[in-house]
Amino acid sequence: MPIVRRSWFVVLSLATSLLLLADVAIAATPTKVLGTPRNEFDGTAEDGYLAFTQSRAGQPNKFDAYLKAPGLARVKVNAGGTQGYHPIIDMANPTFGNALVFVQKGGGDADIKIWDVDSGGRSNPPVGVNTAASESKPSLDGDHLLFGRGPANRTFISRVILFDLTSNTSLVVDRAPTNGIVYPGIVNGDWASWTECSLSDCRAWRYQISTATKTEVPSSARLIYTSAIDTDGTVWFVQSGIGCGANVKIRRHVIGAGSTTLVDFAPGIDANISDLDDSGVTDRLYFARVNCANTNNWNVYRVAADA
Repeated sequence: MPIVRRSWFVVLSLATSLLLLADVAIAATPTKVLGTPRNEFDGTAEDGYLAFTQSRAGQPNKFDAYLKAPGLARVKVNAGGTQGYHPIIDMANPTFGNALVFVQKGGGDADIKIWDVDSGGRSNPPVGVNTAASESKPSLDGDHLLFGRGPANRTFISRVILFDLTSNTSLVVDRAPTNGIVYPGIVNGDWASWTECSLSDCRAWRYQISTATKTEVPSSARLIYTSAIDTDGTVWFVQSGIGCGANVKIRRHVIGAGSTTLVDFAPGIDANISDLDDSGVTDRLYFARVNCANTNNWNVYRVAADA
């Protein structure tokens, strides 16, 4: 399933079933990007293009990935007979050009696909990315592809992998702890982010590619999940108490300057970060949110990342 669930804490034997999105911002005011009665999440944008995942009519647990060019109708990017999710846009990529990377799942395991934004063609990434296991949650930037890998036909991720597109080599930057899970954030320039859950808590991590340095993002919160990172190593993450909508906040950690709250959600609302759009004058953080009372109505929002 593409929705990040607190099945991390079903898997981790802590209480709550679904990581849901929160409702009212206090520190900064988000803008709703998509808000139909269906589930919508995985929002990502660059240079005026928007991509997202949306559930099908009457099927809240069946998903398709879409790309919308400026001024044009949306286009479904996953093939017929498959599901699609986790799209991320990277324009002017040195390997793929104007590209959308996403996950496509047919009858077997989930695989990563590349959509040509200009021609509309669908292709595979280099050999070594897709395997008999399930690959998911990809992020593409420059010469690197970040993604997760887990057991075939299972929904959890056990490894975070950084793939070098110039050498076609893979590096496992993190493995899930025993009975735990990892969840990729994004790769952006020289940096990558992800979150990791053990039986006792969830933490956020940043990785500097040039120095091969892995560092935990400081936080006193017990639960931290979903993240994004900027080209200077700044990390945005969601934190909460135990339970859906329990004191949920989007926080920003700047290296050398500490953490601040970007969005403080009302009780009963929860959130998942999906991407950072840094292609414009103002950086925008994309996330999904939902009221815990209605878990089948996720919507996509964005907020000024440096508010």
